[in-house]
Amino acid sequence: NYPVKPIEETRSRYFLRLQVADKPGALANIAGVLGNNDVSIAQMVQKRSHDGIAEIVVITDLVTERHFNDAIRIMEGMSVVREISGIIRVY
Repeated sequence: NYPVKPIEETRSRYFLRLQVADKPGALANIAGVLGNNDVSIAQMVQKRSHDGIAEIVVITDLVTERHFNDAIRIMEGMSVVREISGIIRVY
């Protein structure tokens, strides 16, 4: 019998893909939500927009699952975020 660490306490890197409104401040708003929830960004790219929607791809540094999930919950309620189209845990 080995103790199992709660998933919320594990640390991983994440790949996050978002569809956001292509307007000034969208990228800064996303970065702010991540930073305010102790999610450090390793890489962040905003791709060209189509029909007023831009794709943002974020790769995080190591972060606890709890902090990452807190940031995602906030993003889900943001008016600028149209869709969270992908989350991949990177080992």
